[in-house]
Amino acid sequence: MFSLIALATIFVVNFFLPRLMPGDPLANLIGADEATLTQAEYEALYHATGLDLPLGEQFANYVADLFGGEWGYSYHQGADVGAILLEKIPRTLQITLPAWILSAVVALWLGLVAGNKKSSLLDVGLSGSMMLLDAIPTFLLAIMFLVTFAFEWKILPSGGLNSAFAQNAFSDRMRHLVMPVATLALASDVDLIAKAGLFSPGAEDPASDQYWQKRLPNNSCPYVSSIVILVRKGNPKGIKGWDDLARDDVKVVTPNPKSSGGARWNYLATWGHALNKALADEGGLEAFKNGSVSEEKLAAAQKSAYEFTKKVFMNAAQQGMQSGARGATDDFVKNGVGDAFIAWENEAILAKEYSKNALEIVVPELTIKAEPPVAVVDKVVDAKGTRDIAEEYLKYLYSPEAQELIAKRHYRPSDPTVLEKYSADFPETTFFTVDEIFGGWSRAQEEHFGEKGKYSQMQLEFVSQQ
Repeated sequence: MFSLIALATIFVVNFFLPRLMPGDPLANLIGADEATLTQAEYEALYHATGLDLPLGEQFANYVADLFGGEWGYSYHQGADVGAILLEKIPRTLQITLPAWILSAVVALWLGLVAGNKKSSLLDVGLSGSMMLLDAIPTFLLAIMFLVTFAFEWKILPSGGLNSAFAQNAFSDRMRHLVMPVATLALASDVDLIAKAGLFSPGAEDPASDQYWQKRLPNNSCPYVSSIVILVRKGNPKGIKGWDDLARDDVKVVTPNPKSSGGARWNYLATWGHALNKALADEGGLEAFKNGSVSEEKLAAAQKSAYEFTKKVFMNAAQQGMQSGARGATDDFVKNGVGDAFIAWENEAILAKEYSKNALEIVVPELTIKAEPPVAVVDKVVDAKGTRDIAEEYLKYLYSPEAQELIAKRHYRPSDPTVLEKYSADFPETTFFTVDEIFGGWSRAQEEHFGEKGKYSQMQLEFVSQQ
């Protein structure tokens, strides 16, 4: 009974709190700055969210949708809330089910032991320990366990779901599920670590010679990839490049750039193509890079790129964008969702192999060079005394032997000789980089994916249209 009362209270508070908080209720509900909207967009979105209805009618609709399975649209993840929850269930169960079973077994055993020796030192000790653990917030316990078991005792891994070269996949997964999971995807993620003070002085400043990405060749990228388009066998929709992804009859699949680092490459690749097309009469991206385009024409071209990219990702939003690349890949490859999947080249090749050639790869004439960087985190290796081996490992990645392994795993090696050897696997295309067109990842992050960034503005329009 108390659980039902608590659940009902949560439902009621969840409805009324955003409407009673200071400020505009629309901004409170969607988590964005309404000042970025035009008046027409604001009014359309206000109507789409039902905020123009009487409060009682809003609450009635909220309850009906809640019990009818219509849980709304996530502005931040660009997808139906129900679909997002469904995607999370498998891995959530991987963590919670073993925890429930283990806790039930241990609790039963300890209860029997304590009950058999009531009021004994063992009973008092167990009861006191349980009360102490119950009083400590879960998040604090997680940090304590992470530091103790992963960093101090080194019994358990500190992140990930699998070790790269585990001999026993089941036992390895079980070890990983015990501890929190964390991943980093972009150069901007490494920038955050540098700004947090975990690198040596100067490593956080792109203008400094000590900047972390200047330590190794090719922007500290021992290999690169590209963004391509995966289609069904026979290419039934006749997709030849980026322009086709904006067609109304083409269903696009991509992860959500708001939550997926890989999807941000997809977004920037789309934007770069559109910008190049809009500047065709001026010389395309080459003219942009050498600064020969007037401010007026550049502004018009950027607006055109915005509209084109919005159209492509609106197509994707209609399918419900997954929060990560793995979920989006499963949607397209296993579940048959969509006509075209924007993906990293190496992932597309693996997907094609998995499908037994039921898929085909379209390599656009112009695409972004996806550059996954590597770095030694100074304060960590110095604290552990592992700097020499860490630096040698990163240097090894540039060796001919490592470059061969990289090519066999469908990444484009940085060694020209190895790249030439595997050239049949990597069709020719024209590349542009994040630095050339977007001013680096820090700037791209703020201008496109920040709270007031261009993609955030697109999401507001997605919500109003849905």
